Amino acid sequence: MIRLRPFSRRKRDTGDGGSPRISCWLLVSRVYTDIMSADREQHVDRESKLERALAAVQAGDLDSARRQFEELVMDDPHDPLALYNLGLCYNEAGSYEAARKTLLSCLALDPGEANTYVALGMAEAKLGQMADAETHLAKTLTLQPDNPYALRNLASVHAATARLSQALEELLRVDTILHDDPPTVYGLGLVYLMLGQPLEATRLFQRCVALADPTYAEMARDQLREIAERSVKSDGLRMDAVQFCYDALTRFDAMTEEAVQAVVSEIALLGCYGLDPHDAEKKHALGSMGGRFSELQLICFLYVGMRRVAPDKDIGFDLSSEYDVACAWRTEPRV
Repeated sequence: MIRLRPFSRRKRDTGDGGSPRISCWLLVSRVYTDIMSADREQHVDRESKLERALAAVQAGDLDSARRQFEELVMDDPHDPLALYNLGLCYNEAGSYEAARKTLLSCLALDPGEANTYVALGMAEAKLGQMADAETHLAKTLTLQPDNPYALRNLASVHAATARLSQALEELLRVDTILHDDPPTVYGLGLVYLMLGQPLEATRLFQRCVALADPTYAEMARDQLREIAERSVKSDGLRMDAVQFCYDALTRFDAMTEEAVQAVVSEIALLGCYGLDPHDAEKKHALGSMGGRFSELQLICFLYVGMRRVAPDKDIGFDLSSEYDVACAWRTEPRV
């Protein structure tokens, strides 16, 4: 759900068939960042009711907000501001048919409001009405060609209807507007994966994990695990190991040779007691480097570190292919 801004009377320019997870990475109602404007004077009591409803949204009490917007619409069924926000509340509650009807009523009163088309397109996509969703999302872009939320939801529709090249183009545009936006980065990873480009997908999911959104980070980790499992079965290349080797390279690039040597020595000592690359649950803390690491991560760090401080030594675990891919990532511009 969006965090609605305080009510303003001034007219303003305001300006998720493919993977089963398509709907959850793009079609999220919280992305709409602008509320509708209203250019008429309202009674003080009605303004107070509206402010209380918006405050309920800000507080996360969406049930209360929905009830209050419903009361506002009952009082004045021709108020596009109340209809728009009620439509958003219905979307957030999963009442997509109610949202669709409410937002259509809103557009009948104010057909020039771009974000209403975005919200309507989302509701229609959730209902499986992909053609209608595409029409209304495209309408947004005639009003605001660079509206990132319309582009992102349109990409979801295109991905769900197997038009992956269009979805990719749209998401790349969004990424230039909303850089490091978790659902966009995650969506890019999914589309690359659906296009059969697991290396690009892995880089995007790795980037998503690093963003400050625990929900999308966990979804990206799940995708990385699945990619790793498939890659081991198909050609022996472990993408999780590629990721960990890349992490080691970037960490070691920022460290002195003495610090890298200290990390290598500490991991080698742990290795004397055995490190299991298949145990993803067990974690270790290092005194020489902050963080907690799985045993496969430590093996990858040891491999990369030894390539730097003692390249002729064999650690007894061949990660040469994964290391080569990680090195290529480091030298190429990253998405």
